[in-house]
Amino acid sequence: MGDDELRGLVLDAIYQRRRDGLINFDSLTFPPLVLARDRERILSQLEDDNLIERTFRPLSGLGRGRITARGTRVREGKELSLLAIQLVAIHQAGTGNIQNVSVATDHSPASQNVSVAPKSSLMGVLNKIWTAVWGWIAR
Repeated sequence: MGDDELRGLVLDAIYQRRRDGLINFDSLTFPPLVLARDRERILSQLEDDNLIERTFRPLSGLGRGRITARGTRVREGKELSLLAIQLVAIHQAGTGNIQNVSVATDHSPASQNVSVAPKSSLMGVLNKIWTAVWGWIAR
């Protein structure tokens, strides 16, 4: 799992507790895909982009903080982040094992120009663009 997906999972977990005021990140219930070794790095990345604020950082542990207004707007899809952030939906079976991870939405400007269309669809779009440009030039 890439950092863009991990950032989305952590931002969502903090967003879910946005009404709690300051939260202790050590007691935050992180999604199971966010490993302990990744938590500090992801929190720092979110803080660097002003999506969260950390009001207290102990020598050990993750400290306390909250989601910012900007972080809330990014999470709700009303503003773009400079960081690539993919908000993912995790579907769990009754046993608690993760069965499927699917991307729900992507709010990163970095991926706005990336297309995942099949090659035949891409060729169809390019053909339409070429036809429109050629028609405009031929006038």
